[in-house]
Amino acid sequence: MAFSAPESPEELLLASSQVRRQSLQRMRHSDSDSHPPPRPSPTPTVTTTTNATIAERSPINTQTIVLQNWNPKTPYMDKIKASTNIQTAYQIYLNKCQSYAKSPSFYFDVASYFFSQACSPFSKTSAIDTFNQHHSMSIISTQTVSNETSSSNFDSNQYVYFGLCILTNVLELKLESPQLLRTVAYKLVELGLFNLAENFFRHIVILRSDEPQSFRDLAVLLQESNIQYNHITEISDLFKKVILGEWNNRFAEIEVTALHELNWFLFKFHQQQQMSASLDNRLIRHLPVDLRIVLVWDTDDTDVDLHVIESTGEEYYYSHKNTAIGGMISRDFTRGYGPEEYLIRKAIKGTYTVRAKYFANHQQSLTGATTIMVHIYKYYGQ
Repeated sequence: MAFSAPESPEELLLASSQVRRQSLQRMRHSDSDSHPPPRPSPTPTVTTTTNATIAERSPINTQTIVLQNWNPKTPYMDKIKASTNIQTAYQIYLNKCQSYAKSPSFYFDVASYFFSQACSPFSKTSAIDTFNQHHSMSIISTQTVSNETSSSNFDSNQYVYFGLCILTNVLELKLESPQLLRTVAYKLVELGLFNLAENFFRHIVILRSDEPQSFRDLAVLLQESNIQYNHITEISDLFKKVILGEWNNRFAEIEVTALHELNWFLFKFHQQQQMSASLDNRLIRHLPVDLRIVLVWDTDDTDVDLHVIESTGEEYYYSHKNTAIGGMISRDFTRGYGPEEYLIRKAIKGTYTVRAKYFANHQQSLTGATTIMVHIYKYYGQ
């Protein structure tokens, strides 16, 4: 089956709604809590800021994404940062464990510091940097190098090893906590450790099979790590589970994001005929965009808002969903996880600033702070 000519995301959303009404013949589960009324437009409180620069297309790719790293200003981090070597830093961590044993943020902060200190070619990088470099590298280098570089790589591997130990220690606080599992998995994705992250996402599917985000997270992870074209059928089935499944009303319209992702997957891996057999033809559309930004987070009953300031200076967020240059936003998820998505079909040259605002938390939990993950795609589907 060939892809039809590109249509707008709005048209795909309309087709999705029509097909679901006609083919599923059911209503979503009602939610005991009604959707909150429109909120006043707050002055955005920036928790994370990322600048994505769109340049004129040229044979040499010069676009960049700049991320301001999180800097926890805590007493234990001040002492660890003041250490002179990895052994001292790790010993300080061990000494502080008793005082902060019940704080998930403690483990994540320290682990993130150890990862940032790695001196390998992957050092001080994240998924953002990997995107900019347009190549994939192992976090632990196995290349043949000089003695000086070998010593540097050894130190790097030590930092990574201790970082992973500290990161996974957080799971001992609450072994079956989906939030902690998601947080660890998101960090592993950032580091490019997809095989380890896959194990966590698969366990989350078992624990939270009633949440469509569980299936979508696994599908996106398998798609990003699908270098050898493995899991093709499973990826398609996971996306279709989100698109056609019966979910609680608070997750309404997550199928729109998953449908866009499934169409990209079908286009990229040329699996239209085999993988789209169970979908209505009206849902199969190739919809390339110049810029796509997706925000997800790990905490249930929590509202995080995606804000994008376009190159024109116009800001887009939940109460300003369409911009003059064609930017559009997905549904505002106020009860947990996301995804919230920004799309622009034809981006204007310039800098796009991405902000995440922590708006509200409706749950009683000692699990720790909310962790967000942002996926930024340039020329998505092109």
